[in-house]
Amino acid sequence: METLIASLLSVVVGGTLVVLVQSTLISRTAIAGENTAYAGARKCMDAILDNVRSAQPYQIQASPAVYSAIKAASASSITCYTSNTGDTVKFWLDTTTSPATLKQTRTTSAGSATTTTTPILTGVQSLQFTYYTVSGGAYTSAASSWTKTANPNAPTDGERPYIGAVGVTITVTINGFTRQLSSFVRMRNSPYSG
Repeated sequence: METLIASLLSVVVGGTLVVLVQSTLISRTAIAGENTAYAGARKCMDAILDNVRSAQPYQIQASPAVYSAIKAASASSITCYTSNTGDTVKFWLDTTTSPATLKQTRTTSAGSATTTTTPILTGVQSLQFTYYTVSGGAYTSAASSWTKTANPNAPTDGERPYIGAVGVTITVTINGFTRQLSSFVRMRNSPYSG
């Protein structure tokens, strides 16, 4: 009888330990997956924000002189000037791959022009840019003076020189875990005040 009770207790305790270990491993896998998705989204966001923040003004019109730090802008891609000689960096979502891939294309204009495209992260579900201009065309830190462009996701050629901030929203899915990050970045060199 004692052996039977000891065996029964061993089965109950052993079963409890197996369930505990199994639930711990499942939780650990879920947390690791969520962290991987977050780290991927953060990597993409940092790459975009750093380049947009330090975009350089480039003369796009001679008379009267007009400068813009953004060469092209749409809802899912942005091309910024990285020098006053016309070098650019473009961030765009390549939906021809499955899953979609966030890519960066750098173009240098010095000497023989070169273009290099680098994948940043596979598994990007969506990329959304929102553009803000400064009232009166001069930089100000007052948030009340920042307004969205007429079409918040596609500024006109006339609005691009006055864009001073960009909102970015990115959604990433890695191994079945999804993370969405949103941020707002003010551009250091736009609108141009020289």
